Amino acid sequence: MKQLLIQLTAYIVCALSITTPFNASAAETPIQSEVTLARTNMPPVIVEASRTFKTKEEIASHVTIITAEDINKKGRKDIVDVLRKDAGIFIRSLNSNPAQSQISMRGFGANSHGRVLVMVDGERLNNPDMSAPNLLRVPLSTISRIEVLHGSQTVLFGDYAEAGVINIVTLTPGEERTTLSASGGSDETFSAGIQHAGAFEDGVSYSAGLDWNKSDGYRQNGDYESWNAKGSITKQWSEKHQVTLSTFYNNSEFGWPGSLTYNQFQENPKASTTPDDESKQKRWGTRLYVKTDLGDEGILDATLTAGRRESETDWASLKGRTEYDTDDYAFSPKYSTPWDIGGYENSLTIGIDTRLSFCNGYNHFAAIPGYSPAFDRYWEYNRTSLAGFIANEFFLTDEISLLAGLRGEIFRNKIQGSTGTTTETSDQYAYETALLYRPVEQAKIFARATRYYHVPFVDEVVDTYTGVPNTDLEPETGYTFETGASAEILEHVTAGLTFYHMETEDEIYLDAVTYRNVNAPDDTSRDGVEASLTLADDDIGSIGVIYNYVKARFSEGVYEDNRIPMVPKQTVQLNGELNLTDEITLLATVNHVSSQRMEGDFANTAPKTLKPVTTLDLGVSYEPGFTEGLRLFAGVDNVTDKEYANYGGYYYNTWAGSHNYYYYPADARTWKLTASYTF
Repeated sequence: MKQLLIQLTAYIVCALSITTPFNASAAETPIQSEVTLARTNMPPVIVEASRTFKTKEEIASHVTIITAEDINKKGRKDIVDVLRKDAGIFIRSLNSNPAQSQISMRGFGANSHGRVLVMVDGERLNNPDMSAPNLLRVPLSTISRIEVLHGSQTVLFGDYAEAGVINIVTLTPGEERTTLSASGGSDETFSAGIQHAGAFEDGVSYSAGLDWNKSDGYRQNGDYESWNAKGSITKQWSEKHQVTLSTFYNNSEFGWPGSLTYNQFQENPKASTTPDDESKQKRWGTRLYVKTDLGDEGILDATLTAGRRESETDWASLKGRTEYDTDDYAFSPKYSTPWDIGGYENSLTIGIDTRLSFCNGYNHFAAIPGYSPAFDRYWEYNRTSLAGFIANEFFLTDEISLLAGLRGEIFRNKIQGSTGTTTETSDQYAYETALLYRPVEQAKIFARATRYYHVPFVDEVVDTYTGVPNTDLEPETGYTFETGASAEILEHVTAGLTFYHMETEDEIYLDAVTYRNVNAPDDTSRDGVEASLTLADDDIGSIGVIYNYVKARFSEGVYEDNRIPMVPKQTVQLNGELNLTDEITLLATVNHVSSQRMEGDFANTAPKTLKPVTTLDLGVSYEPGFTEGLRLFAGVDNVTDKEYANYGGYYYNTWAGSHNYYYYPADARTWKLTASYTF
């Protein structure tokens, strides 16, 4: 604990030293401060992922907001494309399918998607099992904005928020409008959608949408198809009381082209070793949101969600089949209120999170001579959790505030497998403290310390092939220390810089020899930098860079100082826009990812690594002046047609008595044409 306090003190001192020039400027030349910091008449955007009704400048974290205008103008093809290019988030590609992509933030390797919470309007997309959130579930045409909170948000959200939170805010009911969209591209990729919003009398508004996406995929058996439907209705009483009821349905089908050996990857990255493996997923649910503004007494709101996911996979390559069903329920009431203590202003938020997950699965595998016997397995896994959290912001002055938060959560797991029924209970807690300094409206400096936790996935706790519970697996826990600053300067420049240090105990990973999920025998650490700089001019265009550096390593034990596999030290996204005319804009993106150790290579002895790669994407956007609301886009990704993989591993084959490599190739050159019309 002493070590942690020393590091926290150093971070706070560093942050305060950075604030000195801002403070001097504000005190000595207040007029200059008003001129040099960008000003806007636009109303501030409330970040819904904050859970405390704050703007991004009022949050003591690195926050990125991507608007629908950003997405549409740049012709992004899916959410993976948006997060990679516009938020600078590293995403591993399994089969070039958004439904199988893994989001990675702050230096986590395999199964990194379990450390990033992804939500749609507050509804969690993360699954209790190890499958990644299905990002096909949210078409781009339905999005109003995407909010990215970097760093641990465990106090407010609990599990999965270890490295960050991504909240996708869809179009809200309101002013009447209709949007039609369609696209076509390489590998027989097509999409079409219609979105409509409107309002009735007496404060009732609505929105609805239907979307379809289809692709043959870059690789053989890399095809996918997805249907999405969404509807929402809101009743507003004056400006203080609101009730929103929404529902959704998603049906996705996709192939599993499988991994390739090194030689196969070199000879033909489009090939598939499992040409007949395929999955079908259905997901549907509903959300009820109630909010009432009590004026000086605060804001009371509550969310109730219910959803079901059904998944079927035919593993023709293994002569097997799996079925997996999950029912999820959640209830989250929350109260936020201002209050005074000793003449100082405070902002208090208290809440409860209750979640129920009922999972059941079935596995059937035929006998494979020399490999495995035939078997059928049924299993059930039920998880209930109850959490309470409290967060308070204490304002020392109008510019300086102290934040503190605490969360306690109880998890109860009931596992029924081939060995009978096992029940486990786990108590976890998280906390955060932060110092926030806002010298002017659109600038902030912060220092922050948090404790986080992550409970194991369902199929880490119970082996879904054997049905045997893995009761020795402990939740992973850790601490984050970070300091950062961001500001909008000179009306044309936006900059942000964050330094962070993470220490994790009992990190969970798959043992490549025993094929069993285990806790790391020693602690891991991550030291990183997140930096961004954007220069923008309404007449000329913009240029921006997002840079991420992380040193992820084992901090002690047999692997001390070794790199954690599947983590690039550096990623860079350079985005440029050039307005040729009022109607035509040229766009370019340079993406760079440094080398990575192969999954499973904890000893850092594998001769091969995932090589560094730099790609170039080009596009042109056209908004004709003769038809308001029409937007056309044409673009080419990976212009130089580089063949590479950003997911690969290294494992020991017990039957052959040797180590093998496997690769999941990423897309080579692809092109796309899109059109949208809003009226």
